[in-house]
Amino acid sequence: IVGEPIIISAGMGLEIEPGTKLVFAENAGIAMSGPIVVSGTVDAPVQMMAQDESWAGLYIARAEKRSLINHLQVSDVGANSVSDTELTGALTFLESDVEIRFSQFRNALAEDFINIHSC
Repeated sequence: IVGEPIIISAGMGLEIEPGTKLVFAENAGIAMSGPIVVSGTVDAPVQMMAQDESWAGLYIARAEKRSLINHLQVSDVGANSVSDTELTGALTFLESDVEIRFSQFRNALAEDFINIHSC
């Protein structure tokens, strides 16, 4: 169980292995300024879900490299509250290139499930 926000230093990336299950507390989520690589497979998807009603989402800002998301299952997520920026999306990519393949998104409690912004 991820009980507090995960904030990853600028320029650092995050790789999540096949079959990983992340269960987030209500105010927990991930904020980072580097790429995320989710390496789920058909037989071993990566799961991100709430411990209770919802969790705080994923925020990727100004990553210099492309994020790659494969076979990710996301559920019960609210608007991202981990960053200092007011966000309306559960998963937000700000000025960050992303490729999302074979993924499922269910029960967004935010205005938008995925926001991809370029400025």
